[in-house]
Amino acid sequence: MDKTTLECEAENLTADNSALSGLRSGTQPTNRAIAEVFAPGDKFACYLEYAISPATHNAIRSDLKQFYQWGGTIPATPVTIATYLADHATSLSIATLKRRLSSISQAHLSAGHKSPTADPLVRRTMQGIRRIHGKPQKQAKPLAVTEIATIVRAIPRDLTGQRDRALILLGFAGALRRSELVGLDVRDLAFTAAGIRIVIRRSKTDPYGEGRIVDVPASDELTCPVAAVRGWLEGAAIFKGPLFRSIDRHGNLGSSALTGHAVANILKRRAEAVGIDPKSISGHSLRAGYATSAAIAGHTAWAIRQQTGHRSDEMVARYVRLAGNEEQARPPLL
Repeated sequence: MDKTTLECEAENLTADNSALSGLRSGTQPTNRAIAEVFAPGDKFACYLEYAISPATHNAIRSDLKQFYQWGGTIPATPVTIATYLADHATSLSIATLKRRLSSISQAHLSAGHKSPTADPLVRRTMQGIRRIHGKPQKQAKPLAVTEIATIVRAIPRDLTGQRDRALILLGFAGALRRSELVGLDVRDLAFTAAGIRIVIRRSKTDPYGEGRIVDVPASDELTCPVAAVRGWLEGAAIFKGPLFRSIDRHGNLGSSALTGHAVANILKRRAEAVGIDPKSISGHSLRAGYATSAAIAGHTAWAIRQQTGHRSDEMVARYVRLAGNEEQARPPLL
């Protein structure tokens, strides 16, 4: 019996329906109720909570808390939801408003109510807000092959530098998400004659852990992701556990995995060191950079999807953005 099963059985022994009944009566729930709106006190409660990722669960909890603080209740009428949207039309982005609507909808459905967010009044209000206040979604700068090379060559050779070099090169060559990078364990890597075979056990598009394989080949030694990962493992004497870990200011290696936020900060700091505006960089710049560079090199959407794990060509197209007119090198993987 795994840890999750034990946790679920323990929760089932003590759960009750008070939080959910509070939602059904239209009251403003406490923080406990916010947490349990997706987990009524039945035997399936814990499994219902695990149906969505922890990140999504936290986002929904935060969205509902804001809605309750504004004065909203569950259930709510279409007029209430439309008013809520209008009150936040200028202070929140379109993406945030859409997420808030999704959270409110899930809260209603989980409490056994029809969602008011699909009502024509709410939908037309949202259309009007998008027409008046809509603006292009901010996208991370895709880092080109030449920029990746410039960044990693400027990184010092100390332990922190070894980690950051391996993180950046593997993230780019593997077209990995931040969550996939920080989720890697030593046991997920297999060094082969051609490079590294990585098992991605769980990802944004694979929440149920079916897994996928990513092959990262060796390349030029100065920017080789395989050599960089070997150097990091040997330098840090890591034989098991999380692949990428925290290092304190004294150079002491931690035992816990980096967070996705830390990945973004590392990339911003290393990019800024070579003159790249850190405000344009995010943890997604590695993945977007791979897709963009591969497209410029003439690779098909199908070939790119084999590495990125995207489910459709349409999704790949969202990430393929030309980064200027400079000549791009062929990504080492393809």
